[in-house]
Amino acid sequence: VYFADLLPAEAEATAEEFFRVLFAENERGCADYVMGVVHNAANHIPELVSYFGHVYPEVSIRVQNLTSKTLVESKRMREYANVVEETYSEGTYRGGALNEFSLVGKVSEEVGGYFPDVIEMLEASPFLRRVLPWGLLSALRIESPDESDDGPIMWARPGEQMLPTSGNDDATA
Repeated sequence: VYFADLLPAEAEATAEEFFRVLFAENERGCADYVMGVVHNAANHIPELVSYFGHVYPEVSIRVQNLTSKTLVESKRMREYANVVEETYSEGTYRGGALNEFSLVGKVSEEVGGYFPDVIEMLEASPFLRRVLPWGLLSALRIESPDESDDGPIMWARPGEQMLPTSGNDDATA
């Protein structure tokens, strides 16, 4: 059975059962599972780096330098998305890590903004809707995204393996 083939009521029931099993604990109070994956359950969500690069190109973000983790640079999302799109190959790209930015507003020195269209995409998933900070299974007791100061956030990393940077003396990589 593919998630996309389920009727809305079946998807809701599947999500409810999924979390009942996933969050189960044994007699010692330890979790039975450390992670749960639902393949293709987020097919309705676009690739978010490209999406933000095109829909919110002027959003200010922070990017960790590829060759020096202590160097963090402020950029516009458009610039970062361009680097990812131009250098992506075999599951990785040649650009620094996108540090976290808030999808529900920012406070103090945080970066991000309030992105109701992205929140709507997340809430469209019966799985994500339950575990968002205002969802049924959240430990927080808030009613809506505009009350959240606990995410969701977005971040990205160049790939599972960091690229070797030997021979790269360019500190702006």
